[in-house]
Amino acid sequence: MHRTQIYLDEEEREALTALARRTGRPVTEIIREAIGFYLSRDKGSDLANALRETHGLWRDHPSADLRQLRSEWETRSQRWS
Repeated sequence: MHRTQIYLDEEEREALTALARRTGRPVTEIIREAIGFYLSRDKGSDLANALRETHGLWRDHPSADLRQLRSEWETRSQRWS
């Protein structure tokens, strides 16, 4: 774990201190949890962006018979079930 210094305005510091008192948890733990939550949300948005950017990527490809591919995938998945 690495030590990192941050600056909070008075309102943020008071809110964190109050939350720490109410929950019985250290302020540092609350901050780490908030950062973890933010970063995990950001990861999800990367996946969503990738899906949006690749949607329809093969629609004009000459060998893109998606109905055939889906049919093959469904047949294989039924065998594995």
